[in-house]
Amino acid sequence: MTDEKLRALIEEFDAEQRPEEVTWFYRRIEKIKPKVIVELGVRTGGNSKILSTHLPEDGLLIGVDWWRRCEPPLPPATDCEIHFVSGDSHASTTIERVIELLGGREIDLLFIDGDHSKEGMLQDYEDYGPLVRQGGIIAVHDIYYLGPVWQAWAELCKQGLERYQSPWLLSSIGLGFVVKGSVPVKQFRVADTSEEVQKNREGFYASHDDASGWQHYDWVQTEDARNRLVSEWSRLINTQNGRDLDDYNLLPGINKIDKMLLRHVPDKQSKVVLLGTGTGREVAHLKNLGYPNSVGVSLGPRNKKFSTEVVGLSEEDILFEDMHFLSLENDSVDTVAGFQVIEHALSPLLLLLECNRILKPGGALILQTPNPTTHTGREDLHHLLCPIPLQMRGLLLKSGFEEIHCFIEGDGSRPSDYRDHHLTLLPQDQEHRADIEYLVVCTKKNNVQDR
Repeated sequence: MTDEKLRALIEEFDAEQRPEEVTWFYRRIEKIKPKVIVELGVRTGGNSKILSTHLPEDGLLIGVDWWRRCEPPLPPATDCEIHFVSGDSHASTTIERVIELLGGREIDLLFIDGDHSKEGMLQDYEDYGPLVRQGGIIAVHDIYYLGPVWQAWAELCKQGLERYQSPWLLSSIGLGFVVKGSVPVKQFRVADTSEEVQKNREGFYASHDDASGWQHYDWVQTEDARNRLVSEWSRLINTQNGRDLDDYNLLPGINKIDKMLLRHVPDKQSKVVLLGTGTGREVAHLKNLGYPNSVGVSLGPRNKKFSTEVVGLSEEDILFEDMHFLSLENDSVDTVAGFQVIEHALSPLLLLLECNRILKPGGALILQTPNPTTHTGREDLHHLLCPIPLQMRGLLLKSGFEEIHCFIEGDGSRPSDYRDHHLTLLPQDQEHRADIEYLVVCTKKNNVQDR
């Protein structure tokens, strides 16, 4: 039966069930090809009629309910045999009548939708479960909708039988079932209350009081793991401008050195490190402006060759190495700057920690990022992650920076062309925006703890 046909029957029979949930359950019932179905709590009989569509002509459907509105029940959707038992499902006379109607046959599907109390549902399971064949299904309705039923379902699940629950997104009513006689699933210890969680923690730490064993942990414990880590990191680094020539001009429209850097580096004797400089034209430009202690960081043999043969830089002017792991000494740099660089970092946090390491206390970090929305929602590995201003603030705080300020071009509503040197301070309550290019300026804390 198609999903469309099934939905039509649900509406036609007024089954009082969620179509998505019934469809999910129906597809699973098809696999066991039931011949005998018992429903506890048939109400108006609509769901019974849906269940009867699974049965062959020699099939048997038994419905149990005390609600008088169910008499007489709706006729089945097939020519199967159908019986209705009026009474309390927990009463011995009701149970005896169901056993009599079964006539020695075992139940393939038991559908429990009775009084919806925890005790009542578990009693139905105890009374009728033994009548279900091995491999048969015992289903429970309303496991999400009603608290007592959920509690009963949780108790049932503790038996470790193979079990299934309808996805929450399909319906907030909830339908679950277990397979009788299935191999018990290994049960893990899951705390039910916050008090139990706290008790577990306290007991664990009390029995593991060797503090030295908790301070540091070498998670890469084998040489093979170290080699794999290095190999994978190297492979990914090669996706970040490591193979091709990365050369661009410094026309007024895109000259970020003049617009974004100079105002923050008043001392021309400052040691400035420029991250991701490609062939090094930014370094050359800064040196031409009278900053002799400028150094660039780049990748790739072509960039290295171009920087010396065409741009005219010396080998000391550009470090061709991974910006996450620089050869510079601790506390040796006045300013670190990177323009559209952090989106290329394999680990933004690791990069920021490295910038913090080489900066002198009070040194400045200046980073400009592209529009997060348009530059990172891609499949390629070139642009990895471009944090929005609020995320950038969090990363900088974790990395030991303070006095964090974000700037945008104008009001940030138009693409920046960098022709106007006017930058506007971005209010902190707008740092959640993902539709803007921005510049962040911050300083290294004077006292940074070991991170």
